[in-house]
Amino acid sequence: MKEAVYLDNVEKWEKFLDDACLIRYLIARDWDVSDALKMLVASLKWRLVMKPTELSYEDVSDVLSLGSLYRNGTDKFGRPILYIKPATYNPHSAEDRLRALIYTLQHTIDSMLPGVEQMVWVLDFTGYSQRQKSEGGSKASRQSMKVLQDHFPERLGAAYIINSPWWMSAGWTVLSVFMSKSTTEKIHWISGSTSKALGTELLQVAWPEQLELDYGGTRGVGSEVQRQEEAAASQPIDEKEKKEKKEKKEKKEKKEKKEKKEKKEK
Repeated sequence: MKEAVYLDNVEKWEKFLDDACLIRYLIARDWDVSDALKMLVASLKWRLVMKPTELSYEDVSDVLSLGSLYRNGTDKFGRPILYIKPATYNPHSAEDRLRALIYTLQHTIDSMLPGVEQMVWVLDFTGYSQRQKSEGGSKASRQSMKVLQDHFPERLGAAYIINSPWWMSAGWTVLSVFMSKSTTEKIHWISGSTSKALGTELLQVAWPEQLELDYGGTRGVGSEVQRQEEAAASQPIDEKEKKEKKEKKEKKEKKEKKEKKEKKEK
């Protein structure tokens, strides 16, 4: 399968097309090589258009500044925790919200340590029924689900859905019958009005210092400092310039070493 993909002149995607990536797409298509390949090629075409690795914080800052979508901390397995708070009023278009999600997903993946392939979501619906409805919310949700399923397969390790609306849990009861056990086991439903109540389950998967205060931990809410770090991390690196600097440094060190040796011999 890997050779078949490379024949399509996508050598520059070597970092993306590692073995772990191919396995994720195979799992998403129940190990059907033909279907997985079609899915992967579609994702490559999508990436050429959307350019998720080239998005910067400045491109999506208006949406992310609302504080309804951000990464903060990791669970006990080192998987990044992504917080999503649908009750927050969002006046931005569905397209802007989707771009913010793509940016956040890509940078969450980029933050993963070697060996970590998945993330944990905390979807907090507290206050959702009293929220001020955002125009285009339904469209944004549909687009987001499609992107997640089609272009970020097998990236979800676990989802903790907090204080969900009744219709969501009812719908899940029906839909889960048609889902695989491995999928349903990733979804956890939690209800509670206090951090202690929510922490009862969440502290089983994350250490207190990695979990936000509202959910039983000791960690602060995603701050401007974190956003600044992400903005800095999003700046494109000129690989050629980086290589030239490294070579220049090595050449200088080699010259100094040679001069030191010659001086010692004299």
